[in-house]
Amino acid sequence: MRLLFDLEMLDAILRGTISPEMVLALSCERVTGKDDVLKEMGHIELATPVCLPACRKRLALLLDMTDALLDSLLLCRSCLVTDPGPTQFRPGEIVPVQPNLETLGAHSPQMGLLSGAEAVLQLLEQVDLERLSGELSDALPLTDPNREPRRYSRILERLMAVEYYRLSRFDPCWSFLLYLPVVPSFLRPEPPEPPEPPEEEDDGETDGWMRSLSLMVSSREAYNAFKQRLIRREKFDERVIPDLDTHYGHVLDRNRRLARLQEMEGLPLVILLNEKKELQRAVDCLIDNANQSEPVQDACGRDLESLRDMLLHLTDDPWTPGT
Repeated sequence: MRLLFDLEMLDAILRGTISPEMVLALSCERVTGKDDVLKEMGHIELATPVCLPACRKRLALLLDMTDALLDSLLLCRSCLVTDPGPTQFRPGEIVPVQPNLETLGAHSPQMGLLSGAEAVLQLLEQVDLERLSGELSDALPLTDPNREPRRYSRILERLMAVEYYRLSRFDPCWSFLLYLPVVPSFLRPEPPEPPEPPEEEDDGETDGWMRSLSLMVSSREAYNAFKQRLIRREKFDERVIPDLDTHYGHVLDRNRRLARLQEMEGLPLVILLNEKKELQRAVDCLIDNANQSEPVQDACGRDLESLRDMLLHLTDDPWTPGT
């Protein structure tokens, strides 16, 4: 069992391979003397679920959607109809908001509408991985890759996504966050320890002064490499910590505003959809700002660092969305 929100645990949360609720339940008691502080500053309870950027491609394959359709649901440009009410929509239909804004706005109190990550979670509850795996496995040999290359490629990609979740036993619902991890200052990883000089055995052929000289050279090279790494780490900390604070501030502002609006009655539908969209975008920029269509920038036009940049800098494992 590891401490809460160390590098490996944070990386697993952002990849969707572990649930933040499981981390909170398992790890809060392991932080010595910081239980109450950790519960307040170790995570942010979101007003609505948000989807992780690294998991969207697999989710689109799992639900047999295009990436654009999934993004339209997550960014509240479309809604999932659960109860049509007096309208002509069908249950389970995905309705674009902009062309049907008047109808949705007028009949939203009598209708059942889901938007954002809540709509995708509702669709995931209807997915049976075992049954879907069998259907795709049966359909793959019946498809000619030469005559229908696109359909064959689509079935193969969907089957790989289904088998990923089925064999790894990762829950697709772990791709959504209700508790957003916060990296407090006292839980940030410490700089690495200085390297120790290598130990060489005396083989009887190298003189003592030559062995001492080789140890001095190797130790000097290791020390210089460590010093350069420490300097890069200090410069990175000076840049990334204020950037992360800015991202977390945006998330907190959007989350508080959405929580207040959800308590109001008779609020126009378009206002709620816009606030959900802004909260999803704020979390996306916090996790992976570089790969956003509209990244958050500072006054000089520089893209702010994100959690992905921190993990890339502090670990040797290359982390890319969709892996």
